[in-house]
Amino acid sequence: MRFRLGIAISTALLITFAAAACGSDSDTTSEQATATTSAPATTKAPAATSDSSSSSSDTSSASDLPEVCDGQDGTGLKVAYGDLATGIPFVTQVWNNIQEVAADCNLEIVYADNNLDGETALENARTFTLQGVDGVIQFQIDATIEGALCDEMRSEKSDLPVIAIDIAHPSCALFFGANNPRAGELAGEGVGQFAKENWNCEIDMIITLETFEVGDVNVQRSNGGIRGLQNVCSDLAYGDFEDWAPEQSDSIVTRINGGGTTDSAFPLVLDTFTANPGKKIAILSLNDDMGLAALAAAEELGIEDHVIYGSQGADATIHDTIRTNSNYIGSTAYFPEKYGTYVVPGIIKMINGIDVEDPLLLDHLLMTAENIDQYYPSDGSAPAAATASDLPEVCDGQDGTGLKVAYGDLATGIPFVTQVWNNIQEVAADCNLEIVYADNNLDGETALENARTFTLQGVDGVIQFQIDATIEGALCDEMRSEKSDLPVIAIDIAHPSCALFFGANNPRAGELAGEGVGQFAKENWNCEIDMIITLETFEVGDVNVQRSNGGIRGLQNVCSDLAYGDFEDWAPEQSDSIVTRINGGGTTDSAFPLVLDTFTANPGKKIAILSLNDDMGLAALAAAEELGIEDHVIYGSQGADATIHDTIRTNSNYIGSTAYFPEKYGTYVVPGIIKMINGIDVEDPLLLDHLLMTAENIDQYYPPGS
Repeated sequence: MRFRLGIAISTALLITFAAAACGSDSDTTSEQATATTSAPATTKAPAATSDSSSSSSDTSSASDLPEVCDGQDGTGLKVAYGDLATGIPFVTQVWNNIQEVAADCNLEIVYADNNLDGETALENARTFTLQGVDGVIQFQIDATIEGALCDEMRSEKSDLPVIAIDIAHPSCALFFGANNPRAGELAGEGVGQFAKENWNCEIDMIITLETFEVGDVNVQRSNGGIRGLQNVCSDLAYGDFEDWAPEQSDSIVTRINGGGTTDSAFPLVLDTFTANPGKKIAILSLNDDMGLAALAAAEELGIEDHVIYGSQGADATIHDTIRTNSNYIGSTAYFPEKYGTYVVPGIIKMINGIDVEDPLLLDHLLMTAENIDQYYPSDGSAPAAATASDLPEVCDGQDGTGLKVAYGDLATGIPFVTQVWNNIQEVAADCNLEIVYADNNLDGETALENARTFTLQGVDGVIQFQIDATIEGALCDEMRSEKSDLPVIAIDIAHPSCALFFGANNPRAGELAGEGVGQFAKENWNCEIDMIITLETFEVGDVNVQRSNGGIRGLQNVCSDLAYGDFEDWAPEQSDSIVTRINGGGTTDSAFPLVLDTFTANPGKKIAILSLNDDMGLAALAAAEELGIEDHVIYGSQGADATIHDTIRTNSNYIGSTAYFPEKYGTYVVPGIIKMINGIDVEDPLLLDHLLMTAENIDQYYPPGS
């Protein structure tokens, strides 16, 4: 049916566990991570549901392609990307880079949000196989579904090349991710080098700040850290640390299960420091957050000179500390902003039958005071606000610099919705507005959970596109509460308690199609219409009524003397009227037999079809062709979907279809939400400018082949 309905988990956990949740060196197999985080996204365009990354009409030569493509041209190929979860900074950077490299390499990407949920990842995998993709890049957290997920992607229906990011899927996928042991070693070696040069390797205690729950990732990185320190300062009492255990006998190693966050690690480290006065201590932390906890504990006790630190992640939170604190030796980088440079050329090679090293491992680097500005420059200040004259016309003079807006998407994988999201991203980028994305997945409870997350992410406003009108009150309570009082724009489903409405002008949209049909009837049939059939979907309520009645009203505006009856008092049965309402179910298949039966029961009549969408309009056309009554039927519909364009061009009796321009939604809602945030009045409701697509104008808006 295509009618136009017009966690706060710690950042630390993602950056070091899920961020590179599983990896291996050449002798170690990839392992599972079991913890993730959620935090504000840091991108202007974090995710596109179906992003046709730029493709050329002619295959590029390797020399024409950017270096990141490694000579691989993706022209004509389509790859699915199952994202770990939207709204997580590390994951957002991964997705952004995949989009950028895909565009450079002419590869089309189809996006879906796995939402930290195995069942969602399975459903997305099923959808991918139906979308005719050539390969899959899979980033999902539930190792227990590996077999089922592989069955979806490697089956009688499909045998797709797959790259799995950070969580191994050995049954079907090449692994890409962190080299966990080496990542740990880099931090340990850095700490060891400082200890050698400044303390003559006289370390009294090594504290590994770990998160035991994430299993092998924790063990590999933590033991790697100790091993790296041992590589430089070899004569300390390390004990049998490779035989990992929480308690280490005859060893200077103390393992602390710090929980992954600054708040949870701080009291544990403080107690350990307090119990070990005067000792020189090396901290090796599984992530930057726990490293910062150790630094705070040392500062509280005034023992800063007795503690040195190395951690994992090189998150933005640690950059200034590395620059300014000589005892914070460094943090191992995982470069989420470079993941696409590995997986995009990798998947193209796999599709084309070229061997790719498995596992494909990340090149890590220890970020130190000496090199951090080379990779993450210190002048990360926001650009100066643009003047209205500097901004593209689509911004309507509104500059979003410094603002962050959440977008709750109706659902990934729906063509109309994908076009809406793509345009929102484009206009947001033009207007310097940061967008935080979440997939509402056609589900009210998911939309509520996303709204709760938005309020935790410190957004300045919300654009909400969700289908469940029954949760309007609860959703508004989330976005307008003691915690937040956010400007909100609701797309296509009204949220009167809290939101400005943007969407279709349903009565006028219907009228446009009706007027077009009426004009044809006037010019060719002298308005001699014997029957009007409205193809509707009763279940969608007021949208159906407004558009269907609008269609009849539009026809009446031109051919006024027909027996329309009291159609404004909508009812399935219309007495004393030439109007027949058919509940066509919204699809071609469901509408076709109903229309065929109605045509058969009304031989010789001149019939006007007014359809709630293009699919049911095409059902009526097919029924007329089957009965050989093409000249007796004229058609007008809603949507102007790509499926109807050629019919409008070539069939003079298919008068037209009202356009809803999903590819322009962003031009309304992006400047609109910026205005609302800045206290500027915006017309409510904010209604779409519709247009009837006909044979005379369709090529102007949708050229053949577009």
